[in-house]
Amino acid sequence: MWIISARTKITLMKLYTDATFTWQKYAKTDDKILKGKICIIAEDNAEHPLNVIEEVVVGKVEGLKQYINIYELIAVARAIELAKEKGWDDIQIFTDSSVAKTWANKGVSATPFTEAHRSCQEYITRVKMEHSGKIEIGHVLRDQNPAGKLLEIELEKSKL
Repeated sequence: MWIISARTKITLMKLYTDATFTWQKYAKTDDKILKGKICIIAEDNAEHPLNVIEEVVVGKVEGLKQYINIYELIAVARAIELAKEKGWDDIQIFTDSSVAKTWANKGVSATPFTEAHRSCQEYITRVKMEHSGKIEIGHVLRDQNPAGKLLEIELEKSKL
């Protein structure tokens, strides 16, 4: 939900994020680059459209198998970037990843802490500092996340 002031400026925009990555696709390959997808959608998509699905690449780190949280955090950071591009000052971002929510609010605390984690932490820190408005990052249940639903549709299309 968004609120309109007397000057018709949006004072709060709610964004939803999600990500997908399948480790099994890369587990037995020599690929050095792993591909996942992120999705960002605005709650008020009719009045203020934002409906983004992007492919994201992350460098493969020896021994690391848990990449989904990195992709989820990238989705949150990208949502902040897109909000800035749209001129939306105060934003609420909802993710269905409790790990991404915690990392976005308190910093990445992964074990092992790899180069991929460090890069992701720098990215979220930078975009938060560059955004002039208020940023709140919260949790949404998976079945109530419109970004997750849109990403599921996209994945089904790619199977055809």
